[in-house]
Amino acid sequence: MSVMTMAINRATRDLIAFAIMFFTIFLAFVQFGYLIFGTYMQDFSTFGDSMYATFKHFIANQPAAITTWSVASVVTKVGVTRCGN
Repeated sequence: MSVMTMAINRATRDLIAFAIMFFTIFLAFVQFGYLIFGTYMQDFSTFGDSMYATFKHFIANQPAAITTWSVASVVTKVGVTRCGN
């Protein structure tokens, strides 16, 4: 047990650096999902729901709700809406 404690103590700085980078990138994905899919998909309708859905997709607990068809339809709708104005 002391070997594991010593290894964790030596890796503390690296673990903290990894956690900072991981959560920065994770929150970027969450924000992207919320901004792009929030008005079209229930899983991303709020920031909290978006965080939960992104976490589920990262751990592969369930099949991804975002399929190629849904991404293409949202991008098309957003693009048409923005070009029309």
